[in-house]
Amino acid sequence: MDLSRHFTLEEMTKSMTATRKGIDNTPGPGEIKNLGDLCYEVLEPLRAHFDKPVTITSGYRSEALCEAIGSKKTSQHAKGQAVDLEIFGVPNIQVAYWLENNVDALNAVVKVEISAADYQENVEKILQDYRKKADIPGFRKGQVPMGMVKKQYGKSVMIDEVNKLLQESLNKFLVEEKLDVLGNPLPKMKENFSWEGDQFSFEFDMVAVLIEYCSHRSIFVRFNNDQAKIKKKNDC
Repeated sequence: MDLSRHFTLEEMTKSMTATRKGIDNTPGPGEIKNLGDLCYEVLEPLRAHFDKPVTITSGYRSEALCEAIGSKKTSQHAKGQAVDLEIFGVPNIQVAYWLENNVDALNAVVKVEISAADYQENVEKILQDYRKKADIPGFRKGQVPMGMVKKQYGKSVMIDEVNKLLQESLNKFLVEEKLDVLGNPLPKMKENFSWEGDQFSFEFDMVAVLIEYCSHRSIFVRFNNDQAKIKKKNDC
């Protein structure tokens, strides 16, 4: 089955480990679509630029295959969004440089959603500490009404805690997805954004370098044309 002009489903699913262990490495319709997108958006432009065949050393991996080789079942290989490749006669660094500077699909938008359950407990603790130390005329130290403390400090403390969660969420996402980024993620400004309420949604533009060098010296490219989402939960 042809995924694009120069790439087939067979080469994107070929695995010596799967053959040796008798593992079914057949992708579903969704994974096949992702592989096709990867071929059209990344691999075909790469092949056209260097005018040389692109050798796929590892493409799609079923969950069973991921487990067999010690990879996570959530790997983008299992989604059809990752490929290890090399181009004979072209240094990996040259291939990587071209991809980073010429494939727009390597840019990403990350969405972070934060609700009151994620920060409220920390905000309350900090405000309680403020109350103990607050020195306000007319009240003994430690006896300032909590309502007054919240009115004076509540919003600024909440904003600080939300910003901390934002940074933690972005860092966690980059580590888990093994992404390097060029510069810092840039927040997308929203005209109607407000700190009123208790649920917030943020979006960041990132120039993602979805490229790694593997031990066998081929290049690992990950591609996702969907927006990445991070949603904070109570059990995180």
